[in-house]
Amino acid sequence: MTPLWRLPPLRPLPTLPEPSATRNFPVDRYWEVAKDTEYPFDDLDENNSVVLRQVVLDEIRQRPPIWCSRSSACIRDNYPDVAVMTFKRTGVLLSLASINRIYKGAKDALRNRLRVAIVKKRLTPVQVEEVMWNWELYPFIRHYREFTQHWEAELQIEISLIDENLDSEKPAKRSRHSPDDWHDEPLFTLSTNEQLQLDSQKWAELEPSTSFIVKAEPKSDPEAPPPVDFSTEMEQITYQANRIAREQPERIRILRKVLFDVVLAFDQKEYGSAKEIYQDLYEKN
Repeated sequence: MTPLWRLPPLRPLPTLPEPSATRNFPVDRYWEVAKDTEYPFDDLDENNSVVLRQVVLDEIRQRPPIWCSRSSACIRDNYPDVAVMTFKRTGVLLSLASINRIYKGAKDALRNRLRVAIVKKRLTPVQVEEVMWNWELYPFIRHYREFTQHWEAELQIEISLIDENLDSEKPAKRSRHSPDDWHDEPLFTLSTNEQLQLDSQKWAELEPSTSFIVKAEPKSDPEAPPPVDFSTEMEQITYQANRIAREQPERIRILRKVLFDVVLAFDQKEYGSAKEIYQDLYEKN
């Protein structure tokens, strides 16, 4: 599934100034003045700050080496091009420090807005995307969510765990899917000659070779696949994950990462077996 932030814009992009042929400042010249601590670069001001920041971020967006690289040297090597193109488009000549401040500020603001939307407002991914478009800089920094998507998903999982814990503490009418009853109706049964025992507190330890099949009611056709109620399975998996989190709070981060890595892997590739995904995750970690 294509991430929402990769889809076409929800709103028309703002019109930004184009480069002017009357403004010329060679990159080589910029490299020279950038070394001069006394050179009178233009300052950011409130009158042009929004458009100027949009232009700077638009230029950075067009240069993947800046936002794809972890090397500060690689990033700095591309800043002069951004500064010169910004000057041609706005008439404002910014220092390297100003370029970096605009870029870092936009990334920090992106993370802060995402955190508020996910953690404080409890918005769904679709709602998060819609809300982000209210921010004037978002069209020119949304590509950076390529690097925040894992963090965003961890926040979503963490909030889900918190909400599940809060719900479990509230008195409620028991249903046929009540967590108290799950140990009486195991999620899995083992293949021939193997047994899995569950009690109300813990899963028994399993050997790596253990194989599972989903428990199902007997069918008239012995060759037909068993029906799968995936939502019920996920409820039970969530219950077990919450139980482990309560019993081993120091391992919540690892548990969350493992769960998320597995789910995201299926979103990125079609796997034919558990062995394939385990191999991929092993190589990535």
